[in-house]
Amino acid sequence: MKYNILKFLIPFLLIISSNNITNASEIYNKNQQKIDLYGFLDIKKAYSKDREEIPKKYENIISNMIIGLKGKTKIFNDVYGYSQFEFSLPINQNTEIDKNVFPSIRLGLIGLNFNHGNSSLDFGRNYGILYDTTSYIKKDSFFTDDLMYNYNDKFMFGRTNNLLTYRNKNFFGLIKGLEIALQYKSPHFYTEENVFYDENNNNEDRDIFVEKEKNKKGWGASIGYKIGNSGVSITGSYFNSSKIIDKNDELKKVFSIKKQNLKNDDNINAFSIGAKYEKNNIYLATVFSRAKNSLTYLDRHSSVFAYKIKKLEIIGQYKFDNNLKATISYVQTEGNNIPAGYHYPGGNINFLKYISINTIYKFSKNLSAYFDYRINLLNKKDRYIKTNDLFTDNLFGIGIIYKF
Repeated sequence: MKYNILKFLIPFLLIISSNNITNASEIYNKNQQKIDLYGFLDIKKAYSKDREEIPKKYENIISNMIIGLKGKTKIFNDVYGYSQFEFSLPINQNTEIDKNVFPSIRLGLIGLNFNHGNSSLDFGRNYGILYDTTSYIKKDSFFTDDLMYNYNDKFMFGRTNNLLTYRNKNFFGLIKGLEIALQYKSPHFYTEENVFYDENNNNEDRDIFVEKEKNKKGWGASIGYKIGNSGVSITGSYFNSSKIIDKNDELKKVFSIKKQNLKNDDNINAFSIGAKYEKNNIYLATVFSRAKNSLTYLDRHSSVFAYKIKKLEIIGQYKFDNNLKATISYVQTEGNNIPAGYHYPGGNINFLKYISINTIYKFSKNLSAYFDYRINLLNKKDRYIKTNDLFTDNLFGIGIIYKF
């Protein structure tokens, strides 16, 4: 599999080298077919006062190169075909001979665009429906692992496989600014070979998510509205994942022959509601999300699915001029109805709580540097925090990005 990717990559890089990289957006446009190239190289590193205690997910933040292709072709009249392929080349502290370092596919989809560009239908590896809302917080942040929009390959939160997505802009041409989307995630019938384990890394989350999603289908929807020229937009998204079962079991569930209580409630769903303001060099956004039986927390250093997790994300950004932007954000993740654990009581528990201050300086249209200081607000004396050794120090991150 790795060699197949490299076979594609070699001619791809030759295309890059034969073009002026700063103006390499369009690499082909002929006979009503167009191909665009995009990407960036992101080098970054995180630091903390207590160097020995910093978690691996922050200490070894992966620097990488993202490369993508977008294609568009006219089929007939008002119908266009389009595709997008995007992958990541990790650049980290590992050696060149490390067999665990290889490119990963981020996006891979094919679709149709019709109705004067207002409607589209595509299938493949794409962004889950909740991303329509949670992406409001995606604003040049350094510490993105804990943000809702970056929960990839976990149901329909972020990027994931087997998504069939329908989108409609301006509500069939009747209401300007109103957008709707419907999404279906087809099931993947996992086998034992699909569940991999890496003894050198903590893959507990990945393993239990694979098991949780096994033989399940999902559906979701989003609706958003942009209020004229005010700069204000509002979006809401929802998804539900359910196991494929026979019709008799489904009928029993419909007619409530078997009642469910809180402990047996294994429904998997999530929703997000967000609003943003973007005008006059000001960007403000807030997103509230709730996930049910679909996200995890730590219990004695093992990942366990929480019955309910709520997340609040707030961000504000001001662009001083063409070169300098400053951002401040607040993130809080709270688990509800968490059962009592080893040396800590149950109930509502804060898993994450911090303020982040970020500055981005743009040297040119291609090159930028950013600095991020993350102030942890978790109570270090909390019994849950102490039992599970949650990281409670402040973090400092620096990075440089080259975009093309």
